[in-house]
Amino acid sequence: LVVTAGSGLAPYVGIGRSGGNGELTVSAGGRVEVTSTHVSVPNPGSTGYLPGDVTLLEVGRRIGTGTEATTGTVTVTGAGSRLSLGGTADSLLFVGRGTNGTGTLNVLAGGEASARSLLIGQEAGATGTVNVNAARLTFGGELTGGPGAGQGGGIGVGRGGSGTLNIGNGSVVTISANAPGAALGAAASTTAPGGNGIINVSGGSTVTVSGPDAAVGIGRQSSATDAGTGLLTLSGAGSSVSAVGTNAQVLIGGMANTSGTVIVGAGSMLNAASQVGVAYDSSGNTAGTGVLIVNGTVNTNNLIIGTLGIVGGVGTVNANVTNFGLLSPGLSPGRLTINGA
Repeated sequence: LVVTAGSGLAPYVGIGRSGGNGELTVSAGGRVEVTSTHVSVPNPGSTGYLPGDVTLLEVGRRIGTGTEATTGTVTVTGAGSRLSLGGTADSLLFVGRGTNGTGTLNVLAGGEASARSLLIGQEAGATGTVNVNAARLTFGGELTGGPGAGQGGGIGVGRGGSGTLNIGNGSVVTISANAPGAALGAAASTTAPGGNGIINVSGGSTVTVSGPDAAVGIGRQSSATDAGTGLLTLSGAGSSVSAVGTNAQVLIGGMANTSGTVIVGAGSMLNAASQVGVAYDSSGNTAGTGVLIVNGTVNTNNLIIGTLGIVGGVGTVNANVTNFGLLSPGLSPGRLTINGA
């Protein structure tokens, strides 16, 4: 199934919209492709794109504040099965958007989904869930339009609403861009701040975010009235989350009115080329709260604990550590090993 458009046009696909219940299944090597030769244009100072300037696929989209339940479910399953948003226009895949909008995306058993960005739980009152099991997600590339023009794409979980991303059973998630700012975030959006985001990586699955200034942000964006809460858990041998490239970093509790928690389980790894900041970023203390529990391994150049940051656990930190907050080795009792200054 191909939905396509030429210059000046960007396609729209909705699965479950404004009081409806929609389902889409892509299986047995089937493909759904949404594409356009349109080129999106910048829209600085806004919270969105100009009308018709971005390719959208929305799963569980509620417009307005109606009380009717709106649900959408998309399942991509089986080797060769694919949901793809491509072409030259910016492309956004939303799962759960708007008040009372509930969306679910299942990518299973060798299936794959791809676009510039995946946005889960967009706007207050929305609920989005993405389950990836023995499958692949591929996102990124440079955004040319909207308020984020010139930045890399990525995955945002809990953007004003509630979002959950479960990655398991040897799944591979890749986010990459040559432009700065490719990102994986839980409660991480400037255009839809706050929300609750949960990311679970298990069963030897790998998540890689690569590019200049690439970032993993757990509890990264908020406003004075909209708190942002993020959680990242890694469990099982071989499971990993990595930020790769110049100045690539992991930020936990990235600004005031945010809280972030990262739990690195035994046999799992958290990697950052430049820095892991716990309630601390490249400018200093964030005034957010951050917790990092290391029962596996953390690899980075510098681990910096801000004044409202806590690091503990019984694993290994391969980094130089600077502590302005609380370093609490062990789990009553236990040993945290630091290989660095």
